[in-house]
Amino acid sequence: VREYIEDVATGDFYKLHDPGVWRKMATFFERKAVPEEDELGVRESGFRGCLKHTMFGISNLFSMLGILVQGLLGGFCLLNLFMTYFLYSGDGLKDYLKYYAAIAQDASRIYYTLITLSVIASIARYCRDQLRDDFQPRRLWLFWVDVIQVTLYCIAYVLTIICTPLEDELTYEWNRNSRFYDMPFNSSFKSQQATFISLNLLRIVFCGLGFLLLCYQHSPRVFEHTVRYDALKLVREAATITYTISPAMAMAPMTPPRRVAPPPDDAATTTAAGPGSRSTAGGAAAAVPGASASGLAQRRTTAGSQQAH
Repeated sequence: VREYIEDVATGDFYKLHDPGVWRKMATFFERKAVPEEDELGVRESGFRGCLKHTMFGISNLFSMLGILVQGLLGGFCLLNLFMTYFLYSGDGLKDYLKYYAAIAQDASRIYYTLITLSVIASIARYCRDQLRDDFQPRRLWLFWVDVIQVTLYCIAYVLTIICTPLEDELTYEWNRNSRFYDMPFNSSFKSQQATFISLNLLRIVFCGLGFLLLCYQHSPRVFEHTVRYDALKLVREAATITYTISPAMAMAPMTPPRRVAPPPDDAATTTAAGPGSRSTAGGAAAAVPGASASGLAQRRTTAGSQQAH
């Protein structure tokens, strides 16, 4: 409801409780305080709560960057597979060196950067899951997936260290003579290139397997089973709290309430006519603690006369 006031002198109407244009704009652009809940469902305020939410935000950001880096590594491995082995299988070393020698050192640097960041991201995920016990449910083998992923990236890093001198030699030869691939190669050079081809293939395979494990970790199947396990875990915790408060409430099944007959209002109401009035009168007399012997005999005589009639 909007309220207005009229100016007697001018006849204009003014809105009451009008904050003004600038205050409206400030309220519109003001950041709404959304209550955030932590893992236990209790919002923490103050410096501790702010620090906790900030750390969660930073951890979430770096987790996203880790997924991005591992995706870039998987894509670069696929590109390197086309750059080396598809050309190598065509015309021996010539086409392969003609294309790859100019970018061999740059490819080695890219491998160094992406694999190093992937190792850090995989180790960070393992530590986070270890602290929060997120390897559940156990049938998904999430613990071994994290361990194998870290191992694969570490092996790929070692292979990158071994392949770096061979790639540097290719770039060095190309800088000396950009058409060195047209010259005849000696046996030592051919042996080094055969070693590089084998090690580079292993590096591509290990990085690709690590990326496949990343896809498994974020697959819909794992997400669905994890959410279901978390829901069952909350139900078990609620049942545990109920058992702690009242073990009988948590263990015993629910029983319907017993029907209790109402107490008789007056002994005179039990003298109604009928074939069962004698037993009713006797039960009422026994239930009333203040009934005298003469009153009980009188009621029995009245019931007997009614049955005779």
